[in-house]
Amino acid sequence: MEPGLAGFMLWLCLAWLGVGLLSGPLALGADYNPLPDTGQTNCYNTSGGAIACPGTGQDGVYSGLQQSFNKQVNYNSTGDNITIDNNTGLMWMTDTADTNNDGQITSADALNATKAVDYCANLNYAGFSDWRLPTLFELTTIVNYGKDDPAIDTAYFSAVTSGYWSSTSYAADPSRARGVEFRSGYDVWYD
Repeated sequence: MEPGLAGFMLWLCLAWLGVGLLSGPLALGADYNPLPDTGQTNCYNTSGGAIACPGTGQDGVYSGLQQSFNKQVNYNSTGDNITIDNNTGLMWMTDTADTNNDGQITSADALNATKAVDYCANLNYAGFSDWRLPTLFELTTIVNYGKDDPAIDTAYFSAVTSGYWSSTSYAADPSRARGVEFRSGYDVWYD
């Protein structure tokens, strides 16, 4: 685990949004262009103190395409909850999986990266069987860098407690997988 980070790694699986779920065709391709705004609205000096944004060129100056999600509870009467990212066309599990079926999301539900990939690949959820673990890039599109602890909109993603795996390996050491720490929104890597 990356030094200084405590916690455990969970996962959120995603699937491509099927034809007919939206009123029209998806406007975005696999390159996710344009990307949604990061949510960052503040600007900071080199000491970490807040400063006025105009003229700094920092992310807080810019406002772009806002995150837009659609949560569907009990999707297709399956009892499963999904969240659709209206900007990317990705469909996410709304809830972290309770792998031991004890009704709680704890470290006992965590899987290593390989098992998380397999879990998503074999998942039948909300009537879909094409789930997969997201790439690091895809996982960061749901982070809201204007929020902290958690850095994600909990109205659309529940039980977000710690780090979440991606299917992206760490380039400097491919035996490690990359993920996102949703308390802060930081990109992390783990063994």
